[in-house]
Amino acid sequence: MLSFDNKDKIKNVVIFVCDALRYDYMPDIISNMGIKTKMIASSTFTAPTFPSIISGLYPYNHRVFSFFSEPIDKSIPTLINLKGYNTSLWTENSWEGLKERSPLHKIIGSNKHISLKNIKEPFIYIEDEKGGHCPYGWSKDDSIYEEWDCKSFFEDYSNKAISDLKDSYKKGIDRSIKVFKKRLETLVTRGIEERTLVIFTSDHGELLGEYGGLVAHGLVSVPELIYVPLVFINPQLSQNANLADSGVLRHVDLYPTICDILNINTKNIRLDGESVYEKPTLPKYGISYFNSNPKLKNFQKYFSYELKELGLWKENSGFVLRKNISLFKRYTKSLMFTKFKADDFRIIYRNGLHKKHSLSYKIKKDIETMKLLSSKTLTFGNDINIKESKDILNKISI
Repeated sequence: MLSFDNKDKIKNVVIFVCDALRYDYMPDIISNMGIKTKMIASSTFTAPTFPSIISGLYPYNHRVFSFFSEPIDKSIPTLINLKGYNTSLWTENSWEGLKERSPLHKIIGSNKHISLKNIKEPFIYIEDEKGGHCPYGWSKDDSIYEEWDCKSFFEDYSNKAISDLKDSYKKGIDRSIKVFKKRLETLVTRGIEERTLVIFTSDHGELLGEYGGLVAHGLVSVPELIYVPLVFINPQLSQNANLADSGVLRHVDLYPTICDILNINTKNIRLDGESVYEKPTLPKYGISYFNSNPKLKNFQKYFSYELKELGLWKENSGFVLRKNISLFKRYTKSLMFTKFKADDFRIIYRNGLHKKHSLSYKIKKDIETMKLLSSKTLTFGNDINIKESKDILNKISI
């Protein structure tokens, strides 16, 4: 269980979000720093997941579905508006040139952008670090790509082996780890490492050529996007503390757990998550929700619809239900994606990746992708009760 030798010494919290880091790519150097476990992301991309991390609510309850959504409601208690704490969302190596005006600051309802060196105690410091986001390995001081030029990046890598893409992804993660180590050094320099709980995690995972050649994130609910790492780091963590093999921890559990550690009462606050502090086991499953209304052009607009995916995820298995979407529209979406949305960087990558192969190979990969995108339900792993999962998901009001 998660416990401390002296919990009352904890006064500050650092949440370091290594963007787009999937669970199976978590570096050993990080997992060995503290107590690790597998975390269930609330959605497949940044906009819905950050509000879940700071509020303890699933996307269908905090109502932030994209960067075009209204900010999370001010009446909802969050880590950013926690009374008595100085708070900051730091984006040194992401949202370059925007800082406190970034879309991420907008949707969480904050313009606070204070470095870890300068923020005053007690504090809640959250950092969105570029991590495994495309272009992989990007840094303002060392990159041939613009910060958000995923199109050129994937176009170039479509002419290379998938192993090259994965190596580039790893380089991005390694660069992010160097930044994380600097943050830990800052805590030591300030002499506050013992009274600061550090949480290393990610907002979502990343696709690296799976399912017929899919890359990036935000398209479909699959394990590679939902399973992310979580590590609690602090010198006062009990030596017998252990979260492995006892269930899953969800994005929505972070807010109540942090409040519990900081002795903040949440009994009268609406929460989807629960505190795991000093609990012998973790929740058995987590929920993910993906809501997307594509902005299609020309004749494509006639096939536009709102895609709603609910997922139930256990430690090594999951079930995804697409709600209120006809078979015709599901197949239309998959056909549009594989054949007609040529300006989408994910399609550019797939087309370039497959062009050197035979027609039969291309057809095989198209079928693989279309099957994923057009199915009414998706099942991953063997340890999942489909009927029970479907009943739970159907009871959720979205």
